[in-house]
Amino acid sequence: MIIRSLNTLYLLVMFSVCTTQLHAQQQTQEQRDTTGLAAEMAVMYKMYADKQYALDIRYAFAASSEPKRLLDSVIGRLEVVDKSFRYELGNTLSMANGRYNVVLQSAMKKMYVSRPVAGDQPMKMIQAGFPQVAVKSWSARQKGNQRVFHADFITGFPFVSVDVEKDMATGYLTALRYLIPADQLKRFGIDTGETKEDFGDYAIVYVTYVQDKKYKPDMTVFDEQGYFHKTETTLAPAPAFSGYQVFKASPDL
Repeated sequence: MIIRSLNTLYLLVMFSVCTTQLHAQQQTQEQRDTTGLAAEMAVMYKMYADKQYALDIRYAFAASSEPKRLLDSVIGRLEVVDKSFRYELGNTLSMANGRYNVVLQSAMKKMYVSRPVAGDQPMKMIQAGFPQVAVKSWSARQKGNQRVFHADFITGFPFVSVDVEKDMATGYLTALRYLIPADQLKRFGIDTGETKEDFGDYAIVYVTYVQDKKYKPDMTVFDEQGYFHKTETTLAPAPAFSGYQVFKASPDL
């Protein structure tokens, strides 16, 4: 369960951050230029690896048959400082600091703690959630400072397509649009059992981003001591998360 939770969060963060740095060259929809895509992702990682920034994120959801009628929304925030990040979306929070990965699910009062893979960095783990072979085709166009990137994914990938808008003057993403099978709304914390009639077979996820230009990182949010502490036999929640169950997700904890 911890791996699934981490992969879900990394996948969401990856789409929020990795695609902001794609400077793709125009190509036809039938082409699959994985070499070019890999090069663009390498550019993204080089630019973002050692920066600090924060983005306030809003997800809004609609049925593909009625794209202008919003059915639900959720607020999130991403903070990145060097090799650490903190990502909050709805009732789920993820933190990675190079020593530990922590995922909290506040609705169930559960915390999952794991060790990162040796040599990994948060942005590399995020990139790993975007397998290049999943991209069936991609293209980009630009008008003024506004660049729009589009990708279609192969059958079986959790997303059908994605459109990304980026302000090339600032280098930051401004908006994103996913087309996904409605049953994948669970990745965003939506109970599709209650909303299947509204969403139908496919859903649209709109994401807007606002850069926090006054961001000054509070390094305590990247300190594992604020989430849990070790006892002789187990892990116990920090006072701020009293009442949470803490689960070890790595054998070396």
